[in-house]
Amino acid sequence: MRLFQLALVVTLATAGCGGGASPSPQQTPSATPQTKVSGGVFASDTFTSGVVKAYDFSSGSKGELLATGAIDTTGAYQITVSGSPSAILIEADSGCYNDKGIIWSSASNNYPTVSNSITASVCTALPSLSAAVPFGKSALVVAVTPFTHAAVGLAEYEIRNGSTAATALNDANTRLSQWVGADIQTTLPTAPARSSTVDSATLYGSLLSGIPSWLLNVATTAPAVFGASELTTLAFADAMQSDLAQDGVLNGVGRDANGNAVALQIGGVALTTTIYRHEIALYAVVRVRAETEGALNSTPEEQARIVSFLPSFVAYNDTTNPLLDASALVTLDEGGPVVTIGYPSPGATLTANQGMAGFVHDSVGILALNTVMLIDGVLYTPFLNQYVPNHFINTTVFANGTHILTIKATNNLGHISTASVTVTFFN
Repeated sequence: MRLFQLALVVTLATAGCGGGASPSPQQTPSATPQTKVSGGVFASDTFTSGVVKAYDFSSGSKGELLATGAIDTTGAYQITVSGSPSAILIEADSGCYNDKGIIWSSASNNYPTVSNSITASVCTALPSLSAAVPFGKSALVVAVTPFTHAAVGLAEYEIRNGSTAATALNDANTRLSQWVGADIQTTLPTAPARSSTVDSATLYGSLLSGIPSWLLNVATTAPAVFGASELTTLAFADAMQSDLAQDGVLNGVGRDANGNAVALQIGGVALTTTIYRHEIALYAVVRVRAETEGALNSTPEEQARIVSFLPSFVAYNDTTNPLLDASALVTLDEGGPVVTIGYPSPGATLTANQGMAGFVHDSVGILALNTVMLIDGVLYTPFLNQYVPNHFINTTVFANGTHILTIKATNNLGHISTASVTVTFFN
């Protein structure tokens, strides 16, 4: 954006005697800064109608309405924002799109096909998806999707805990972009199709396209109600936003209108980390395979092409869902591993060589030797099997009395969790 300032100076020259003084220079008021903001609105497919509105978000909450614009039939919008807010919030204030779900069961042993799909037209007259970004002086590109909507929830949590709006928005958009594998703000997603180019836009759209198939196959067993009420991608996006707004992690615990924690569910199904990570990824693969006409059952080149749609997924082998191959775990971390001690129980008395048994689970994975045992805070020995940390303790080398046994696990993103039990050694 360029700021033009026009100064008009008129000088009256005197001729001969009796000349007068020149008047003071006059200036027109500075023009109000204006920034063009463009982008697209995409749920599980592009919006084909509707309105977007931009609001001042400098304080970290929805403020003054700054601009309004139409969403065209390709999902695109363009608005001009006047002024210099430090951050803006863009809302899809109304509009329509299609939720397309592929009917598929892992027990069917069949590749999913588009002929076995249901498409529901979803329209809303209310604000639905949103995106919030720091505001600059140059033109901005802002996609409005379920993931940008979720990022607004994460930013809300961070702002509530002391971050500035700009810092929170940068962090939230970066973290969600790491999950998707594409810049969620500037990448305009496209739905998967056989002619799709394998790029960040298709990756983004492919992951989002998995949501309606999950809704159709898991959240309801009645296809007739698919695409209505809470069985829409918009409802799933609201759940993600509420989930992150509550505690900054995707764990199935959301935030109600009064700021209280509430368990989240869609179609009677309780939302969990596994659903966000594994199941949506699974149904993204289902949609991609259907749109590419079962190409993963053909040549190695086609297989490699489709697997590359999801490069941000960490290897996750699930024998109950062979359709996943090795590409179904997204990398947005919800925290540390879950560490459980099965034996000994608190207060138990151990003698001689006694066993300790536990279990460690984490959806982003745990590197070998990253699960260890500590006795009274001192490393005892690493477990050979990091997921089932069973080990015998030679209690005779310790003094009789109370001791604290701890299992400590570190996941692939560096987050650490521990579980401890207090016991008595007696020999």
